[in-house]
Amino acid sequence: MVSLNRWVRHLAAIAVMLMVGGCAASLPKTSKDFADVTQEMKVVAPMPTTFAVKEDAAFSSQEMTQLTHDIEREVDGAMGSLVRESQYKLSDFQFSDSALAADAELRTAIFEQHQAMADVFAKLARSKSSTIDIPYTASLDLIADRTGSDHLLFVTGQGTFQSTGAAVKEGVLAGVSLLMGGSPSMSDPYHTSLAAMLVDANRGKVVWYNQVSLVHDPRRPSELMITSQALTKPLLGKSKLTPDKSRDNVIIDKYHHKTTAKK
Repeated sequence: MVSLNRWVRHLAAIAVMLMVGGCAASLPKTSKDFADVTQEMKVVAPMPTTFAVKEDAAFSSQEMTQLTHDIEREVDGAMGSLVRESQYKLSDFQFSDSALAADAELRTAIFEQHQAMADVFAKLARSKSSTIDIPYTASLDLIADRTGSDHLLFVTGQGTFQSTGAAVKEGVLAGVSLLMGGSPSMSDPYHTSLAAMLVDANRGKVVWYNQVSLVHDPRRPSELMITSQALTKPLLGKSKLTPDKSRDNVIIDKYHHKTTAKK
């Protein structure tokens, strides 16, 4: 399995937290020449998703890495489906695990993007305007050549969820607080945030940015699809795809025995 290391996912988490707290009032953000970009844009290449999951004590570091990679692949699939449904053509090149494993040069080129991504997201967080003029400094030549597209869609995100035991414990504590005359406090058990930016490799800058944050379980593919649809609607148009709820327990069941074994 080819997956991003913890440092990269840490950058992803920081990026999304910055965006959630910094610019929700002026979303989406676009460059002045965005209309020209969309007229020229024919092929869109979604880049591999970077996602960070809040650590759950029930999981080991390796298990959390595997879980996070499963979520990243679900978001990758959602993005591919949404681009394919839109007026734009989806790049024929897919950043599959096997493709990345076989191409060391491409892996290096992708890894080099993550610091640039973090820098750009930080600049977007500081921007108060809905119009942006932010350069993208990392080289995209090799990636644009591989994908056959100068329009690259970068997606990052973070999510939280509570294991069954943690949710029950919080409910009990809230009940005790109520009995004692206090105010019960129940936080949302799930949360998913996604952010995306479209980079024009020819212009060397970010031309579109958006972020969404919903009370969704990041382990459920249908909820990741709904979040992805909300994220890309201003860029790709309203999606008519129906989220597939039949697979919602695939990731949950895959790791269920690991959580119950450690309670």
